[in-house]
Parts: sequence; C-alpha cells; structure tokens
Amino acid sequence: MDPKSFEFAFRVWQSNSERLIGVFVRSHDIDLIRKEWIYTVHPDKYSMILTKFMILKSSYLFKYSCGGGKEMSEMRNIVDEMRNCEDILMNFVVADVTNAGPVMVGAERVRDWGMQEMMEMEIKMEGGN
Repeated sequence: MDPKSFEFAFRVWQSNSERLIGVFVRSHDIDLIRKEWIYTVHPDKYSMILTKFMILKSSYLFKYSCGGGKEMSEMRNIVDEMRNCEDILMNFVVADVTNAGPVMVGAERVRDWGMQEMMEMEIKMEGGN
C-alpha cells in the first residue's frame, strides 16, 4: 500500500475510532439452494473488512484474543482449526461492541490477491472448471 493511502486510512480511523477501517472487503449472502450463508465478493457492497489491512482499537484485539469467556474461546478454536475466518470473527467482535458496520477506504496502489481465489472458488462451486 502506498504511504498516502495508509495516511488517509489512518485519518479516517481517527475520525471513526470505534469502527473497523480497511481496504480489503468481502460480503456475505445467502445461497438459496443450499440454504446457507456464503462469503462473496460484490463490486458494489460489502459487510466485512479483511484482516490483511485493518485499523482498529487495541481493545478489540484483546477481546478477540483473550476476552469473551467460553463462547469466544470456542469461536477462536473454530478459527484455529479452520485456519480461516478470523476476519469474520473480528468483524463480529467489533459489531457486537459498536452496533455498526466497518468502513472501507480506497487506496491508490493495492492488490487484493484473495479476490482471484474467491472467483475461482465460486466457479468451482457453480460446477465450472
């Protein structure tokens, strides 16, 4: 990420320090056929910030890592077992405290390497090659 974009993201966070601020976003949706929630990429909407670039209060990191009692410990164990979904859990941790969604900021030079992987996975799930 270029320095100007990082500085901009930090200034946005300073004005919204209760919220998650980030560049890389994903969305969730419902798969009506399978009747389950899915993790998606939409060009015009988002519901979570990825942890690969996220600005947040240190108290949220503490709550994610050490707080929340037995339920949070069980959720962390799921994340550890899957080696995935830490972004979903972190977004839930913050939303539970703030009752607000994350804030996406733009960046001049940044590439979301996971975007291609998501598209390939969606094609495979739909029966493509």
